[in-house]
Amino acid sequence: MIVDGQQRLTSLYAVIKEIAVIRENYDIEKIEIAFKPLDGSFEVADATIRKNPEWIPNISVLFSKDASQYKIVGTYLDKLREVRGTEG
Repeated sequence: MIVDGQQRLTSLYAVIKEIAVIRENYDIEKIEIAFKPLDGSFEVADATIRKNPEWIPNISVLFSKDASQYKIVGTYLDKLREVRGTEG
């Protein structure tokens, strides 16, 4: 049985499955968790993170049944190269 961490697991499940959650004030919203592969950090996505090519702004795309890991990684690297001005 899971007692401690149940809310975290529920939130993680909602992120992975792109399911909306109900907040304490009864607002309904989807949680977006961003991932920065360069240092392995996770953050709740905000406008700054969404604009920064070092971040994958919503990890839900990685778990989609139609997701192509190669395409996701390729797109990420292409955007990073554009900003950094590097090749290869």
